[in-house]
Amino acid sequence: MIESVASGPRPAAVAGEGLSAARARILSLLRGDDSDWTVSRLVAETGSHPNTIREHLDALVAAGLARVVDDAPARRDRGRPPTRYRAASPWVSGLDSSLFVGALLAEVAERDDAAEIAHRAGRRWADALQRAVPAELAGAELVELMDALGFDPVVTEGGSVVLRACPMLDAARRDPEVVCSMHLGVAQVLAQSGGTVELQPMGAPEGCVLRCSG
Repeated sequence: MIESVASGPRPAAVAGEGLSAARARILSLLRGDDSDWTVSRLVAETGSHPNTIREHLDALVAAGLARVVDDAPARRDRGRPPTRYRAASPWVSGLDSSLFVGALLAEVAERDDAAEIAHRAGRRWADALQRAVPAELAGAELVELMDALGFDPVVTEGGSVVLRACPMLDAARRDPEVVCSMHLGVAQVLAQSGGTVELQPMGAPEGCVLRCSG
């Protein structure tokens, strides 16, 4: 039985293949908003240092995942306007697997048992991930594994885990119950414990909350 799955908006990050969690979060922000992004805006959103943000943006642009906006309106005041960024179109950056995943999840969402199917799929996904876990993550705890998957987790003083990013942001916005059910299945398998793992979508201001007990 699925525990503590509810609908609601989702936090950041559609992870590009091979990206770090931090860089995937930046890419997710760019993809999740059609307006232009500046370094200062990303700093305010993530809390990262401006130089770190610039490094991530430069890497995303170099990889063809982001682009510099060259049609921004000229400023009337003095000074050089800030560089503005947007996510690159998938037609430019190559096939975006998130589009396929989103289409598949939308199809599943039309079924009455969509949440149960997604939950089972999540567990199956986690089983496959465990069989292919890299050497540096062998024996890693749940928080480390969720971080490697792009969820940008942080442990609270109370022991719960806040997931500050979502590797399926676009799909989650359309079908939150399906995506949350899948992520719950993933967490339950990766926790490798006989206890209870619960997921509360947007249970904290920063994102979703995982609670493990037992």
